[in-house]
Amino acid sequence: MHPTSPKQRLPYEGILFDLDDTLIDFKASEKSALALVYENFYRAFSQEDAFTRGFHEINQSLWKAVESTQLPVGQLGLKRFQLLSEALGARIEAEPVAAFYEHQLGTTARWFPGTSEALALLGSRYKLGIVTNGLTHIQKAKYNHLSLGTWFKSFVVSEEVAISKPQKEIFHIALTQLEIASEHTLMVGDSLTSDYAGSLNAGMDFCWINPKQLPLPAHLPEPRFTLQSVAELPALLMS
Repeated sequence: MHPTSPKQRLPYEGILFDLDDTLIDFKASEKSALALVYENFYRAFSQEDAFTRGFHEINQSLWKAVESTQLPVGQLGLKRFQLLSEALGARIEAEPVAAFYEHQLGTTARWFPGTSEALALLGSRYKLGIVTNGLTHIQKAKYNHLSLGTWFKSFVVSEEVAISKPQKEIFHIALTQLEIASEHTLMVGDSLTSDYAGSLNAGMDFCWINPKQLPLPAHLPEPRFTLQSVAELPALLMS
């Protein structure tokens, strides 16, 4: 944990959260979804480890293109399976594969331990919102599956607003909906390239969720806070 001294800390009125790998265990959902995609579509064309490795390489490359505004996020869902099928020499239509995979992601979302309890506490004092890079129908399925409307009064999805993190404008949408100013808002997320860079662009303090305790790249300033999970946030802000 790296808090600043209390006299330097601004009184927060709101907190914006990333969704995947910050509040919910996206990697677990992704792993199970990919296993089902392999069994149902790709088993005849590839070993599972080559399939999984190929997917992650292509997917990460495409998300970097989204973050740098080189690729509209709405094109990502089909494109990753088109490129994967080409790489594996599999004659498979991307549309049914993408639909199957995205359904699995949307309906298997689960909280990290202690997260929903933390949100209940934080929601009693702060206005809460989510800003997420993703496909609208997948993220809205997670919203419904986990009843996110219980805590969050703003839910901004990059495809829906045609702006992706780290662009400051996507954060401004959430701030406007919550009627709070950036200087009185804390951004919480796991990604340095989308969440932290976005918080810097939008003028917000940042809390880095860093469960693996990875080193901070030397070119980045120290975040206001670093925690291993959102479950630790109420004790930090409300003690």
